[in-house]
Amino acid sequence: MRVLLDPQAFLMQRYGGVSRYVTEMYQLFLNNETIEVKCPMVYSENLHLSEKKLAPRFFSFLYKISFKGKAKLLHYTLDKWTQKKVLNEIKRQHFDIFFATFFNTYFLKGLEQKPYVITIYDMINELFPQYFKDVEKIIERKLLLMQQATRIIAISQNTKDDILRLYPFIDGGKIDVVHLYHSITPDYTTVKDLPGNYILFVGGRQGYKNFQFFVEAVAAILKNDKTLFLVCAGGGAFTAAEKELLVASEISDRVIQRNFSDGELGSYYKNARLFVFPSEYEGFGIPVLEAMYCGCPVVLPHHSSFPEVAGDAGIFFELNDKEDLVNKISLILNNELLRNEYIEKGRMQEKKFSWVNTANGCLKTMQSAVN
Repeated sequence: MRVLLDPQAFLMQRYGGVSRYVTEMYQLFLNNETIEVKCPMVYSENLHLSEKKLAPRFFSFLYKISFKGKAKLLHYTLDKWTQKKVLNEIKRQHFDIFFATFFNTYFLKGLEQKPYVITIYDMINELFPQYFKDVEKIIERKLLLMQQATRIIAISQNTKDDILRLYPFIDGGKIDVVHLYHSITPDYTTVKDLPGNYILFVGGRQGYKNFQFFVEAVAAILKNDKTLFLVCAGGGAFTAAEKELLVASEISDRVIQRNFSDGELGSYYKNARLFVFPSEYEGFGIPVLEAMYCGCPVVLPHHSSFPEVAGDAGIFFELNDKEDLVNKISLILNNELLRNEYIEKGRMQEKKFSWVNTANGCLKTMQSAVN
């Protein structure tokens, strides 16, 4: 089977769950003798792609220098050039299926009778539009792509259910559930300057990630235990508003923000007392499996895709219930036997997932679309 892989994910993200998934699929497709895969790209700054040594080299260092001080213009130009390369491949028609990776509809023109598969990661834009700019355009494109797709991959049963609840006119029979995985390996780099006793928060803190709720809930625990810290891994430096929140909560001296390389993330999980994932909504939630793999108990809300991914290994609280969250965190901090029990449950749950399973699911969906 000849697969034309859409490079959108590698252009829109420098790192993140979407491009991580597409990178892993790209590599596994390349290693599969039954698949011939092509991904036309002029350039990419995606870190996951670079790690796998799959990123194209910049076509000309001198060309990039000529755009000095005009980064947006550079990226726009290179993105358009990449799209043109994809459209040229589509025009040639030397493929069996197009594997779309995000919601720009540029590739529709020219596909003609060729099938395509689109992955839907979540319905966050539709359910929480207040957190996004230009959301109407994204929703419109996404719906068009779902309607015209030969088949749809949903990364969780919850995402499939949300699609059909919001758009009951879409054929549920063409939606396949294919779970994701994580990419932390046993040889992760040890980070030595972490606190000896800390709660972990990972990734973005904006909007639906529910960081303000989390800080307001955990403040009492931090003030009660002077040895305990909150480590925020990734997500960039604190904004002025976040700094004000930490000061108002009287815990600014107990909260640490650190950026990390992919190779270091495992160390943050491994050394944490627990990981809290307070998000209002996730299509899958790769950090849940990352934490479980590293032996870190996970405290998270009982909603969206979380019960599906965490199973009985999750320590669940009611969404936006501060008292319940504080109780669940305290329960794990103060009961080492229970903490170890959830660590073991997490390790067992994590083993139910793998990128090979993901790739096999994608391959099955593509074969169905071609047939």
